[in-house]
Parts: sequence; C-alpha cells; structure tokens
Amino acid sequence: MEEWLEHCRKRPTEPHALSPLYIDNEYSWKPVQVKDYDYKEKKFIVSQFGSAKEKKVTRLSLLFYAEDPEQFRERVNLCKTRRRHVEAELRFTEMVDQIPADAVSVLSYERKESFVLKCVDQKERFE
Repeated sequence: MEEWLEHCRKRPTEPHALSPLYIDNEYSWKPVQVKDYDYKEKKFIVSQFGSAKEKKVTRLSLLFYAEDPEQFRERVNLCKTRRRHVEAELRFTEMVDQIPADAVSVLSYERKESFVLKCVDQKERFE
C-alpha cells in the first residue's frame, strides 16, 4: 500500500488508476488520482481525474495502471469466492443454531473423526 502511495505521489499530474464511479445512474470504471490513504477506514482517497470531488475506495475498487490487470481480476474473483463461502457458512451456522438441542443426537466417535478430517481437507484447499 505504501508503495502505491509513493508511486502516485511521484506522478501528481497524471491519473494513477481506474475505479468504479457512479455517473449518469450507472457505475463505470473511470481514471482517478490517488490522493491519500485513510488508515482508520483502510481505504484509498481518490478523485476522478480532473475533478476535486473525492471519495474513499477499497483496494478491490482500484486498478492501478502500473499493475497487471489479470492479477487484479484474479484477486477480485478470489475475494468474491471467499465471500460466498463465508456467507454460506454463516447461513449454515444460523440454521444449525435454530435446531433445538433436544432434537439433535450425539455423534459417534467415527462420525466425528470423519467430519473433522473432511473439514481439515477443505481448509487446506483455501490456504
């Protein structure tokens, strides 16, 4: 992140990246200048090139001209996939939490071991 800020500070008169901006009732990727970084919110402060209006964006909403667009796409897609997995896990946990305790039987040792091994195998796929 510091490297990107330094890169942008060295080029104060040119656009640094593309970011989605809401213009004419739709989002489209437009050239922006990176002004700073808000460490508290963990967001970049950008302005549309040629405009003084600023907004804060996350790293996933900022495609720097100096970075590989394919790697950016892969990073965004990976984050979307991980978000879907977390949302599914949260839905599952919520569903399980709604089941009354007296409606659940005790798992055998063999079933617990099988379940844990499957979870460990799934975890290794994401690391």
